[in-house]
Amino acid sequence: METTHIKIRQMIIFILLILSNLNCSEKEKGEIYLIPNGYVGRVIVFYNQTKGANAEIENGSRVLRIPKNGVLYTKLGVIGCFQC
Repeated sequence: METTHIKIRQMIIFILLILSNLNCSEKEKGEIYLIPNGYVGRVIVFYNQTKGANAEIENGSRVLRIPKNGVLYTKLGVIGCFQC
């Protein structure tokens, strides 16, 4: 009887994971980071910024143009179902 409860719990968790992924609205293929030639250092991207750069989509991928200082502020949200 205990194994039946465990199987039921596992099935509920599995169904919840599937349902949470169905709610994702972002269908992009991924992100392309365009980094300036010769740039050396860290690249930092701040997402969901109201005064950030506008979204660019190319062939289904999000394009992030990193400025010369290596820090990009973008209006785009983070890709991923847990961020939808």
